[in-house]
Formats: sequence, C-alpha cells, structure tokens
Amino acid sequence: QPPFGRKLLVIGTTSQGHVAESMGLSEVFNVSLHVPALRAEEISRVVYELDVFERHEIGDAVEALTSTTSSMVPIKKLLL
Repeated sequence: QPPFGRKLLVIGTTSQGHVAESMGLSEVFNVSLHVPALRAEEISRVVYELDVFERHEIGDAVEALTSTTSSMVPIKKLLL
C-alpha cells in the first residue's frame, strides 16, 4: 500500500504477451504498449532521462550494454 496521498505505479514487462493474456494478467493493467528493442541512440536518451549516470559516462554505459548483446537492447533489460 502506498503512503497516504500517493499513488502506486505498477509496470509489468514480458516478451510473452500471449501468456499474460491467457493468464488474465492483461486485464488488470490499464495500458498495454509494445516497445521495440532500442538502438544505441535511444538507449542513450533513456539512460540520460533516468539520470543514473554522469553525462560523460553515458557513452561507456551504452557501449557496455550493446557489446554484450546485439546492437538492440529490450527496454526490460535496460530498466533492470
């Protein structure tokens, strides 16, 4: 339960939308968005907006993320 006067935001991610649908989970969410995997420049923007790195560290962070996988990174992996 969130503190009095605050709202609770729940974000669910899955690469198996049909499974969530069959379990009835999709019915408990107000919004369902398909977010494609992100390219390096999009990752930079997300990391910048999240304010989790110093500005001069963003390039290295993006390189680390994209060098261990393909050049595309799912938003789920980026947020974790």
